Amino acid sequence: MNKPVEPGDASPLGVAVEKYASTTPDALAVVDGEVRLNYRQVHRKVSELRELLGDLDLRPNSVIGISLRRSWRIPIAIAAVLSHGCTYVPLDPNYPDERLAFMARDSGVEAVIVDADGVVADGNLDVPTISMESLIQDKEPRFTLPIARAAEAGYIIYTSGSTGVPKGVRVAERGVTQLFTSAREYVEFTSMDVWIQLHSYSFDFSVWEIWGALLHGGRLVVPTDSQTADPKILLKLLGLERVTVLCQIPSAFRYLVQAYGAEPVQLSLRYLFLGGEPLDVESLQRWTALRPGQEQIFNLYGVTETTIVTTAARIEADDLRPGVSEPRIGKPLAHLSVKLVNEIGRVIPVGSTGEIYIAGSGVALGYQGRPDLTAERFPVLDLGEGPKRYYRSGDLARMLPNGDLIYLGRADEQVKIRGYRIELHEIDEVISCVHEVSAVATVMTKDRYGDPMLVSYYEKRAGADVSSAGLRDACEERLPAYMIPQKFIAIGSLPRTPSGKIDRNSLVRR
Repeated sequence: MNKPVEPGDASPLGVAVEKYASTTPDALAVVDGEVRLNYRQVHRKVSELRELLGDLDLRPNSVIGISLRRSWRIPIAIAAVLSHGCTYVPLDPNYPDERLAFMARDSGVEAVIVDADGVVADGNLDVPTISMESLIQDKEPRFTLPIARAAEAGYIIYTSGSTGVPKGVRVAERGVTQLFTSAREYVEFTSMDVWIQLHSYSFDFSVWEIWGALLHGGRLVVPTDSQTADPKILLKLLGLERVTVLCQIPSAFRYLVQAYGAEPVQLSLRYLFLGGEPLDVESLQRWTALRPGQEQIFNLYGVTETTIVTTAARIEADDLRPGVSEPRIGKPLAHLSVKLVNEIGRVIPVGSTGEIYIAGSGVALGYQGRPDLTAERFPVLDLGEGPKRYYRSGDLARMLPNGDLIYLGRADEQVKIRGYRIELHEIDEVISCVHEVSAVATVMTKDRYGDPMLVSYYEKRAGADVSSAGLRDACEERLPAYMIPQKFIAIGSLPRTPSGKIDRNSLVRR
């Protein structure tokens, strides 16, 4: 079994690519359609890109934007930035220009890596761009740079903000490598494993997918957008590429189960990881009936601020028995600890409901340029084990006598859809900027298929004329696609609680 590269002074991902280029140079590393790169080729391209970073005199701890469409270029760019001792910021070209511009300015990017056609995330961004065009050909780099010391933050990923402003989470590389070290308690990843990157590199589930492959000398399959969108095509790709490790959001996994039930495909899966949303027990019941014992299934709980995965539970038959509505999220991984805390900051007894507080080496460095918010959400507390730095998750749970946790939802108005954390107030802020709207409240409900759906209820100003199309256009200008409500519903008066606050629960029940 290949053990993952351990954390040290040098960038772990950079060390891994260099190591496998030396020990298993002909092993496939990245597959993207007809592009099939072995570790020697990946290392060459990483070295070439590092030369271009060096030509711009980009020093360690520089912040580099990556604005690339889904392709083999993304893991190459990430490995190059980290090998150079820099921090990367995903600037997905599918995001609205205004949001990309904010993330670029807020993170302080000093250069942006772009596709071969030179398309930049934000055309007004006054920093140099680095085109991936020269990496299309397989050629020897001019020289090989030593792997640099890991940057203070390996990456900055932006999440939705309650004030209407996205917030950048600064995550250290050591948190990722320690995650995979702790994962050995549950799984044995090897160089024979084939991973698939289903998720956008702006979503940290992609870090688990990309690094899971490359840290262990395995293979990463990068599907096209159309392949990820069609469960039938995706299922065939999983079989064709003999994917052994699959990570999915439960609401997306439901459609894969339906596709498999309609037309089974020979699969090579060893591990199925589900996370980002509460489990869909019904889908898992059907999957395990179709494929009894074929792969190990895990329910993962985690947040960007604690480096992807916080707790894990291997799903057993007992978790899927009729009547189970709250599947376990398991116990914290070895490098993390969890406390359940009540409203006055006291640790609660087993069986009670409390907010999840997380400590350990996976806890992020804080929020980019937001010291007040960092102090609020990452306090240093003594919760019975001496002073530790915790992350206050805002998630509720209760602990079973055996130490397993049951997830019970949010303590605030944040929701998760397709794995993305969304602050409903950020959507409300955008819609309220439309002059004709006097009040707005966005809620998460379910569509007729049982999938999560965002609905915005709004009050119109007297005599105003506002359409759903106009509100959708306003959202598309400022919000990524996953945050745009599926429905906009005009309402005479938003329901309110006795204290005068908007009663979102009443709207959800409509």
